Amino acid sequence: MELVRQSALYHFLGLSLRRADASVSRSMLAAWLGAIWRWLGRQYDRSLVKIAAKWESRLDVLLEESVFGNLVELILSLPDRILSGSMVGTVFQGFASRWTPILLGVTCLVLLSVPFESWNNFYSLYMLIAVLLLTLLSHQRRFSIREIGFWPVAFALVTFGSGYWSSNPGESSRFLVFALCCALGVLLCVAAADTPEKLLRVFLLVALGLLVCCGYGVLQKMEGIEPNYHYTDLTANAKMPGRVYSFFDNPNSFANIPVLFGPVMLALFCYSPKLWQRLVFGLAFLISSFCLVMTYTRGAWVAWVMSIFIFVLIVRPKAAPWLAALGLLCVPLLPQSVLARFLTIFSGDSSINSRAPIYIAVARLIKRNLVLGVGLGSTTLRKAVNANSFYTGTAYFVHSHNQFTQIWGESGIFALVSYILASFFPIKRGIRTGAEKELVPVTRAVAAGSASGLLGAVLFGLTDYIWSYPRIMLLYWLLFGLMVAAVKIGKAEKNR
Repeated sequence: MELVRQSALYHFLGLSLRRADASVSRSMLAAWLGAIWRWLGRQYDRSLVKIAAKWESRLDVLLEESVFGNLVELILSLPDRILSGSMVGTVFQGFASRWTPILLGVTCLVLLSVPFESWNNFYSLYMLIAVLLLTLLSHQRRFSIREIGFWPVAFALVTFGSGYWSSNPGESSRFLVFALCCALGVLLCVAAADTPEKLLRVFLLVALGLLVCCGYGVLQKMEGIEPNYHYTDLTANAKMPGRVYSFFDNPNSFANIPVLFGPVMLALFCYSPKLWQRLVFGLAFLISSFCLVMTYTRGAWVAWVMSIFIFVLIVRPKAAPWLAALGLLCVPLLPQSVLARFLTIFSGDSSINSRAPIYIAVARLIKRNLVLGVGLGSTTLRKAVNANSFYTGTAYFVHSHNQFTQIWGESGIFALVSYILASFFPIKRGIRTGAEKELVPVTRAVAAGSASGLLGAVLFGLTDYIWSYPRIMLLYWLLFGLMVAAVKIGKAEKNR
């Protein structure tokens, strides 16, 4: 790398880029973009968004000082107290300390790269138990809910409760196991990924998983996929090819993967310390972006564009208007099938037209079960809708096609409020950590990229239910836990 920096070609390219940057900075386009950016800044200063950005949850402090919070902390610290003086804890501490983040990354890799027909949702439980055992042996890491915050804990408790008071307890018990896996995954991420180096190890394995699943998606595209009328209106999208779905059976579900992990791959491409690491993350970002386009999932496209824009807004605010201008200029270069698919948002197709009966059916269900919901699990909600004959559409009812109404219908109004705030406050902390320029670059990258990906997933949830597959739900919460871990590391770096 040092030889490259000392070469004449490197200096020539650097000089050329600096001159080009100076010329562009003095151009009329730069003046227009600067004026638009300043106008947007003034609107932001007078908007509710700025008020929301300054809003802090006092309940996080209440959680730390409450009897419940201290009791949970005591229970979570018991394994460490037991193992810290034992021979087992002493012998395996070094081994566990090195391998826990690697096994956590391998868990993500497996979640991303096992084919749908070979997958069993209990695999994720077995892998998390293995990570838990290693984490316990590495007794320097204590589990804690304080860094996670009040609202994610509240959402977890209400979700567990909806499994208990469900109208279909047998069906909800299966989904309760998945919810427990997600809660355990968040605790493990915060405990195990406690340094920037360990975060980097985890995400290198995530990048490898993306290369496997998205590489298979590219292979699907090369071999050709027959259009499927279950996923595509073949009349309104007559010229659209088959949609890539990789190992996830459904292109809409697969689209969650680039939305979640694309921004953090781009972030680590920009901020990783070594060239080979940047190449891995850059390749993962490019391949996953290509696969996202080939899923032809319109809501995911919009969510991904917004998440990338938010990431740039966090780390390079002055570059955001240039990115927006570049994106608009690239629109005419998109394939005709992509443009035609996007325009069906406004002209409509069977997928969009089928949403109204679904939304009406779920609204009727929510009206009858406003506070507690019908019980945990998409199957529970579907059976309740069908049992009450709320759905009048012709397409098969799978779920509500909206993250927020699905949570409300399953677990009630308290779950919906806690989910919104469990997304708002931690993501806001991730954005703040990503904007801190004095932090270690990897910490910034993980915080900013993860927050952007999670925010993109929340936006995607406005048009679809993003947790329709349990392993995608687990990947969502693992990314959430890694973002919380980056925020925790950022606090430690600032206090040094």
